[in-house]
Amino acid sequence: MNYVILTGSKNNSGDFLIKYQAKKIFTSLRPERNIIDINAFEHLSHDKLDIINSSKVLILMGGPSLQTHMYPNIYKLTKNLNDIEVPIVTMGIGYKDYNYYWEGTKSYELSDQTIKLLDKISDSNYLSSVRDYSTLNVLKIYGYKNYLMTGCPALYETNFIENNDYLDQIKKIRFSIGVNYKISEAMCVQMKNLITNLKKYFFNTDFKVLFHHQIKSSQGFLIDWLRKNNIQFLDVSGSAEKMIQEYESSDIHIGYRVHAHIFMSSINKPSILISEDSRAKGLSAVIGGLNFDGYLPIKFNLINKILLKLKLKSDIYIPVKNISRDVINHIEYEKKFKWPCIEIVNNNIHSHYKQMKNFINQLP
Repeated sequence: MNYVILTGSKNNSGDFLIKYQAKKIFTSLRPERNIIDINAFEHLSHDKLDIINSSKVLILMGGPSLQTHMYPNIYKLTKNLNDIEVPIVTMGIGYKDYNYYWEGTKSYELSDQTIKLLDKISDSNYLSSVRDYSTLNVLKIYGYKNYLMTGCPALYETNFIENNDYLDQIKKIRFSIGVNYKISEAMCVQMKNLITNLKKYFFNTDFKVLFHHQIKSSQGFLIDWLRKNNIQFLDVSGSAEKMIQEYESSDIHIGYRVHAHIFMSSINKPSILISEDSRAKGLSAVIGGLNFDGYLPIKFNLINKILLKLKLKSDIYIPVKNISRDVINHIEYEKKFKWPCIEIVNNNIHSHYKQMKNFINQLP
């Protein structure tokens, strides 16, 4: 019998990584189930609906999908949710906010349509899964008690090899490009300064900047800057395999992409994450590790809300100062004392995997 998973992978390699690792978890824990992957961002045709209704369960897979208009903006599904006759559960979903305040989880807005979907998920009588404790709290505030905090599926490398022999010499560095630089000149300056200072610090090493989203013409200014400064870069969008290959062969990741940090943590390698929103901070609360705020909390006055809604380039962001100094200081400390933060992350991942197994094993 089949499980059907709805996934959101278009070109972001992080989205591909979620379903890539999730399939490995299912193979490990539920080998008797065949996994069928369907795009979450497309309406369900009659043929796809037939496939779902002949399966054991429909799984809404990972990503920051618990948003105001989760249904039908994130998961298109069908106009009439009752057309879906099998149980619906979520796996590793998260909420998304520009700021990370625990108090903010108590006033997170969900639309009436989204509530209808969450009610149907609750009626399935199976436990669902979220990827961090703040998302869990959002759902508890709305009265839902059918969720386990399992962490993101991408955290769990089923072929994990214990490794406590961390390198004293870092020779291969991969830096992940964020997203806020596209809408904030101040964040762009911060990112460029961080790249420049790390390149100087890691002189005579294999230093490369990775793009998780497909490089577009609108990013030409950044590509020109990288070329002018003789900094190597690579597009790893469109699959999990390219992303895995680059990070797996590196010694350390530094940067803004949550799933670069997740993958390196999953294979027990050093990673330093610069937080761009609640997704990164929520992850830090789950696994610990080296996670620095990229900017100060945003004040959501009327002007800022309009700028955000229109996606206009602006400087509503106030970057944290001296990020480069903080990152380099912590690298030197970790190297000196044999990467104690990485050991803590490793222990936390193993601990949370128990809940992921509980979630998977209770499915029909």
